[in-house]
This record gives sequence, structure tokens and C-alpha cells, in this order.
Amino acid sequence: MWRNLFALVSGVFGAMIVITFIELIGAKLYRAPPGFDFKDPAAVAAFVHSMPLSAELLIVSAWCLGGFAGAFVAARLALGYKTALAMLIGVLIAVGTLANAQSIPHPTWMVVAGVIGPVLLAWLAQWLVQKRQNQNGLASTR
Repeated sequence: MWRNLFALVSGVFGAMIVITFIELIGAKLYRAPPGFDFKDPAAVAAFVHSMPLSAELLIVSAWCLGGFAGAFVAARLALGYKTALAMLIGVLIAVGTLANAQSIPHPTWMVVAGVIGPVLLAWLAQWLVQKRQNQNGLASTR
């Protein structure tokens, strides 16, 4: 049980690192205007609305790759319940996307991609881990 809890926490942490890193790259590439007030919801909404497609794709890729990386870590470290733990990582990112979209308006396609993408890539990550472990004879019995 403790190993699986460690796997889950490590997966969440790994996902957060990947998402933060990619979003920091985006923040460097697509800077807000000088003196921008991030506490003003209307200004933030206008800024998000004015972002180029490449910036929006970078954000969605951060969410999706975070889901993949976090799920991969969780599935790799878990002793059992690899699929459940990996999918939980994807679902947590999807819920985070929805919460983010509630506070900062995003284009609909971004929200849809941010909900579906991390879950699909989380499934792919656990599938890859289990496929490799099955090939190496390391598969868990659960």
C-alpha cells in the first residue's frame, strides 16, 4: 500500500514538474505586457484570448505531457493497480484543467483537449509500462 501511495505522489509530482517546466517556457516565449496585473480577471481573460495558437498549443501540450509523465512514473513505481494509479493522474490533471477554465476563460477546444488529452496519454503511459514489464517478465499480478 505504501509503495502505491508513493507511486501516486511521485506521479503527481512528476506531472507538476513537466507542466510547470513547459508552461515556464511558454511564459518566456509569450510574455505578458509590462505592468500587467495578473490579479485582474478581466485583464487575464483578455490576455488569454489574445494569445496566438502556438501559445495555446504549448499550454495544452504541457497538460498532456504532464499526464503522460506523471502516469508513467506512477505506473512504473506501483506494485499493483498500475492502470488505476496512472488513470488517476490523468483525471486529476483533467479536473485541474476544468478548475483552471472556471477561473480563467479558455477557448473551448483547449478545455476539451485539456480534459481528454491527459487521460488518453495517461492510459498510453501505463500501457507502455505494462507492455515493457510483460516483455521482461516483471508484470504485477494485479
